[in-house]
Amino acid sequence: MDYSQLKSACDKHYAYFLSELDRMQVGRASKSLVDYIVIRTSYGDTPLSQVANISLVDAMTLKIEPWDKSLMKHIVDAIYAADQGLSPRAWDSTVLVSIPPMTGEKRKVLAKNVATMAEEIKARLRTSRQDAMNTVKKLFAEKAISEDQKKSDEKNIEDLIKEYVLKIDAAAKKKETEILTV
Repeated sequence: MDYSQLKSACDKHYAYFLSELDRMQVGRASKSLVDYIVIRTSYGDTPLSQVANISLVDAMTLKIEPWDKSLMKHIVDAIYAADQGLSPRAWDSTVLVSIPPMTGEKRKVLAKNVATMAEEIKARLRTSRQDAMNTVKKLFAEKAISEDQKKSDEKNIEDLIKEYVLKIDAAAKKKETEILTV
């Protein structure tokens, strides 16, 4: 059996999980907090990273320098609309974004959200595994593969899924540690 489809699906689920973890606000400034925010411009909706330079001023402040200064108000509005609790303010020809300090309670809620997200991704992996197993069973029923090949394929599918579950668990644990560290 060709595992490329299953591996591709697992890669997509894992990449999505990592991108969602990057977007989480953990009380420190990070470009990934605003990279994905979409700005309404005269030439269409565009990700912030494509209309401005984003840099870190310090651990709690981002500096956004739009290439087109007329976008300043749109950038501020889009950051507010993203509803991440960020505080943007226009200053001179830049937008400064303050990252509010996180309370202990907020940290615990975010850590719980990470665990929930990890479980959702693992459920998607299990669905992909089930689809692959059904394909193997169908091939066996059609006599396209032998019983030994069926068992081998099932083991390889299980091993691949276990590998991705371990990766997700490790990434979730790392993010939870990062969130809970004051």
